[in-house]
Amino acid sequence: MHRPLEGVRILEWGIFHAGPGGTAILCDMGAEVIKIDRRDTGDPSREMLQYKDIDMELPNGETMFYIASNRGKKSITLDLAHPTGKQIAYNLVKKSDVFFTNLRRSTVASQNMDYASLSQINPKLIYASVTSYGSRGPDADGGGFDMQGQA
Repeated sequence: MHRPLEGVRILEWGIFHAGPGGTAILCDMGAEVIKIDRRDTGDPSREMLQYKDIDMELPNGETMFYIASNRGKKSITLDLAHPTGKQIAYNLVKKSDVFFTNLRRSTVASQNMDYASLSQINPKLIYASVTSYGSRGPDADGGGFDMQGQA
């Protein structure tokens, strides 16, 4: 069966659920999703073995939270602060259709992974960003989780 997003490559730099959960759905629809993971720790959701009083740990030691948000993806571990890591990311940007992030604007800008930087590498790139408080205003660079995003 043909899936509607087959042939679309998405490069994701996201953590927890808002970014990774969205790209997991796009992966279900046939997109190739390549997740950039932090070299030192990876996605923090890998460590979420419990949520409130709910056990999220699977028998193999992984967490349901991480698996649900990252199913079907390819993954690469990069240190974006290092020139070699940055160049590898930029090479992936050249070959991608979409860049998707849910990291704070200041973090993205400090690593030159913002739209202004990446669109010079790939002018056809679609740049998608999920934020808790929108892209403008006094709280635009604030971090948040599910309740803030829903509000």
